Amino acid sequence: MQPELAYADIEQLAGNAHSALTKSGWPSRKDEAWKFTPLDSYGLDRLDAANCPEGEAASLQDQTIIVKDGYFQGAGALDSRVSLIHLQRDDKLLVDWLQLLPKDHHLSHLLLDNVSEAILLEVAAAEHDLAPLNIQFTGQQVSASAHPLLLVRLAENAALTVIEQHISSNALSAPVLVADLGKSASLHMAKLQDQASDTSHLGLSVLKLAERAKMNGFTLSKGGKLARMESHVEFMAEYAELVLSAIYLGASDQHHDITTIVQHEVPNCASNQVIRGVLNEEAHGVFQGKVRVAPDAQKTDGQQMSRALLLSHDAVADAKPELEIFADDVVCAHGATVGELDETLMFYLNSRGIPKAQAQAMLIKAFLGDALEQIEDAAIAAFMNQIIDGWAEANHTALSAENN
Repeated sequence: MQPELAYADIEQLAGNAHSALTKSGWPSRKDEAWKFTPLDSYGLDRLDAANCPEGEAASLQDQTIIVKDGYFQGAGALDSRVSLIHLQRDDKLLVDWLQLLPKDHHLSHLLLDNVSEAILLEVAAAEHDLAPLNIQFTGQQVSASAHPLLLVRLAENAALTVIEQHISSNALSAPVLVADLGKSASLHMAKLQDQASDTSHLGLSVLKLAERAKMNGFTLSKGGKLARMESHVEFMAEYAELVLSAIYLGASDQHHDITTIVQHEVPNCASNQVIRGVLNEEAHGVFQGKVRVAPDAQKTDGQQMSRALLLSHDAVADAKPELEIFADDVVCAHGATVGELDETLMFYLNSRGIPKAQAQAMLIKAFLGDALEQIEDAAIAAFMNQIIDGWAEANHTALSAENN
């Protein structure tokens, strides 16, 4: 359980965060949680926060929200059971939500030092499924950092599907999501990180699951120069379920990092993590996953598996799966593998008349299949598949040229 922060207002929170950032600096290889993804060499500390863009977004489609340069720009018509509240920096409610952030964490300090507003989505229970909510994070201030904050509260028995598209050109995007799922609530989130090639993305998701709540989250990271997608999940009551799946696709000298911390604090909860990565050229992929099972969390089922596929001899994949188990009646397992394309399968497909590029794409899609199967919404799965197909096609040529 995270201790409450004993501060009266946002200014004190921000001041404390600024002092912490100044004292500790940006994480280096000496910081255990950041040893695979040190930030001190990227010059991110020299960036100023983006200014609020002028004007508002043009007319938007229904169930669509636009966030530009870290600021709320507008929303199309939302379902009547979805309330959007625009919180300003001085709102007392914002302070309450900020107390749910991980304590003494670099990304928490980074947000608190820069937060100016937040979007709060409150979802009531509905008899029928709501249409997916699309949130587009854009930005054109290429020398600045953006710090959007999205808050989600699901009432008892409420259900929501959210699609996040991060497609900005900001030098640094540091979005934070905090979600509070009520009893028997269900949240399905799909996140696409496809930012400009010279950008950095440091995303943090904080999820609290009440009794019988269900969370299904999928992440596809393929853009930017540096990307770290970090999730912290805490089971607050029994019989809650979590599925976290992610795919990272790296080429050139990209760096992708998927980091998760799952805390089983109560009995009879289940978590399953499925991470897949494909790396070409000099790309670097990272998976860090910690599952903690508290002494009273009996009957826990905690699973995590990471696999990386290297298309180049210069690509690198690091994995650090961890289990901290303090209960004795649990079913928990973890694992990580790194390998190359199976030459036997390639030969088999080629011998059947399938061109090399097509054969490579088939094997890549098969390798990613476990993660894609976790997506519950068929339309979202088709959208993600299309993006993966485009990436695989673009990287056939690079792989063939290297092998020749």
